[in-house]
Amino acid sequence: MSETSLHSESPEDKIEQVPTKEEIFAVVGVDIEKCSIVKEKKNEKGIYFIEFTVGGKEGEIVGYEYRRRGEFDGGHTAGGYSSSGTSIHEAIYNKDGDFVKFPEHIAEYNHESGEWIKV
Repeated sequence: MSETSLHSESPEDKIEQVPTKEEIFAVVGVDIEKCSIVKEKKNEKGIYFIEFTVGGKEGEIVGYEYRRRGEFDGGHTAGGYSSSGTSIHEAIYNKDGDFVKFPEHIAEYNHESGEWIKV
């Protein structure tokens, strides 16, 4: 009779927890109904890329980009998406579309704990 350890799961055996759209919007503290979704990509597991904007102060536009870890649509070399970690970036543009604040990493998803870490 063989014994099986309950703690012998490899990282590949664990089920990846994919954040929902509502969780992504909650992390950045914006109302989903006040946002404009620029681009959204998903597969059978859920969203792997979403870009959305919301109005900022003095006519500025705050842009957010969520990327799930992994390689999708063939990766960067094929015009697709790839990311080494699940994260959210934020950028701020003026009304002319010029950067006021260049894209900055603001949150990282911890797949082990299922929690977001603000950076």
